[in-house]
Amino acid sequence: MEEVRKISKRLGLTIITAPVATSSDVVNAARSIIDQVQVFLVGGDNTVVSGVGGLLTVAEKADIPVFAVKKLLWKRGA
Repeated sequence: MEEVRKISKRLGLTIITAPVATSSDVVNAARSIIDQVQVFLVGGDNTVVSGVGGLLTVAEKADIPVFAVKKLLWKRGA
């Protein structure tokens, strides 16, 4: 995440985060920032990866792309 923050700053992008404690929190976290983002980036955090199905559903309904660092998530629709 530190590297992403450095790169985004150089590109003039703003990072908006939403905390999750469990995989079931991922959907609510996505919904809480949906009006503030133009894209979702999913890192390698196992908690988020476990709940990514809900994130993909929320993102698809809002027509927001999801980028992921793990191939597994690319195959699931990121």
